[in-house]
Amino acid sequence: MTSTLLLLSALLLAVSEIDLETHSTTHDTSAYSCRVLVPRDIQPNESLPLLLFLHGLGEKGKDNKSQVTPYLSPLIEATQSPDTTYRAILVAPQSSSGWWQGEQVNQLVDDMESLYPIDISREYLIGISAGGGGCYVTL
Repeated sequence: MTSTLLLLSALLLAVSEIDLETHSTTHDTSAYSCRVLVPRDIQPNESLPLLLFLHGLGEKGKDNKSQVTPYLSPLIEATQSPDTTYRAILVAPQSSSGWWQGEQVNQLVDDMESLYPIDISREYLIGISAGGGGCYVTL
């Protein structure tokens, strides 16, 4: 139990540290607030894949924080580290109801494409629980 708590604490600390080291912004678009993480070492004229993560019912809300932990820690590490081959722009919207509307998710993708240097041939939508359902209704 103690080792589990230590691991969870370490993951939460890692999210906080990475949040501080990256461009983290909030957008209120498409009825969703979201956290956007862009690798700090992005080069001019470089475009990166978009990784859009839809949370489950347990992370619903309006604080724009609950959707970030604990599930995103591995994705943040994989996409934001300068030495990774999986660099990407990571977007984690938060639904206040916990349910996702495909039209609004698509609008969010359009908004992100207009704001960030996204390689539109490499856009990925992933989700857990109700977020998985959101992926289904979006596609």
